[in-house]
Amino acid sequence: MKRYLISLGGSGTGSIQTLLGDKVNYPPTLPYNNAHERDFTKPLKGSKVVYLIANPYDIILSHFRRDFLKSPYEGAQLLGSGKELLSKKRRWLLEDFLDLKKDPMKFKEHFCGWFNHKERNYDILFAKYDYLNKSIFDICTFYNIGEEVAKSYTFRKRNVSYLNQSKEIQEKLQNMYGDLFEIYQNLEPIIINPSHNIGEKNNDK
Repeated sequence: MKRYLISLGGSGTGSIQTLLGDKVNYPPTLPYNNAHERDFTKPLKGSKVVYLIANPYDIILSHFRRDFLKSPYEGAQLLGSGKELLSKKRRWLLEDFLDLKKDPMKFKEHFCGWFNHKERNYDILFAKYDYLNKSIFDICTFYNIGEEVAKSYTFRKRNVSYLNQSKEIQEKLQNMYGDLFEIYQNLEPIIINPSHNIGEKNNDK
């Protein structure tokens, strides 16, 4: 059985990789990480997939803090969206990126593409970043990895928060990522093999 790790980045992925090592597959440029533009089901048949999700405001701030937004944009390669647009500038400032108004990375489409996919031939667990210190035990159980591994996990607190940004930046974050932020706020800490849709009108209440 293969184990896969999926995320938008900035969601505790690195700490889970460090904990599980070669027990989990996370080569970020492979197409299986992208759910909204490619046929991603074939390599996942019979596998266990964990999707880590954080609030999108802090995800994009994390990208900028780590200097990811440069040409070519590594995050665009990981998610399969926005590479052509974002590679036109040698370096992006947060303000310039948010002034695009529409998210070229398609965070919402990526997450909802995985969450709403109905023709699954694999099992999937969605885990919220804020609860990883507790849900790591659920993740290891889902992956059929021993509890002793989970006990050695150290949760990494964020170095940046959208709440510490200016009012102008917070408003721009809301304009670009407000829909996904609301979805994130309403998610349970752990969801396994969801059968309902989110991110669609009249379906995500």
